Amino acid sequence: GSNRHLLQEMFYDKKRPFYKLCDVIPLERIAEEDYQKYLQSAAKRTWQKELSPTMIEGIFSVTERHPYYINKLCSLIWKGNYPTKTDIHTLWREYVLENKSVTERELELMSINQRKLLIYLAENEVTKERYSAHFIKELELSPGSLSRAITLLTEKDYIYVDKKGYYRILDPLLKSVLAEKR
Repeated sequence: GSNRHLLQEMFYDKKRPFYKLCDVIPLERIAEEDYQKYLQSAAKRTWQKELSPTMIEGIFSVTERHPYYINKLCSLIWKGNYPTKTDIHTLWREYVLENKSVTERELELMSINQRKLLIYLAENEVTKERYSAHFIKELELSPGSLSRAITLLTEKDYIYVDKKGYYRILDPLLKSVLAEKR
């Protein structure tokens, strides 16, 4: 996949051959309304009826509108009969379990501080104040260790800062695996 840090380096690093070669066009996640139109159209073609708002919300909730996971989950949903909200969560849970060992191996390669930060973000949804006393106390990390963990996880595209300034886990599969460790 596309690693944002590496892509930014290609175009912002003076030492790279593509330095300032083109304009940057940041791409955000596809809007709920656009996904909803597409999913409802596909549901009508497949089952002759639309998905309920709670089913759509269930899809958005577990995948966090991450394009890969929307596509993956919907490919599983569309293989069967008209789904229920329970089916959607069951299919996601099965997918998480199938991929859990690969994700856990990836986590084992990280430092303890990086894992602590990811687990904290998975459990606490979002955080904005990365150097607040509360955040540092909760993680039991020094400001320097926390800074290194944030920098490395951002560079490796495990976490990102959203438009509102909140730190989030980029990959909903990783977040689901970490949430199980609670």
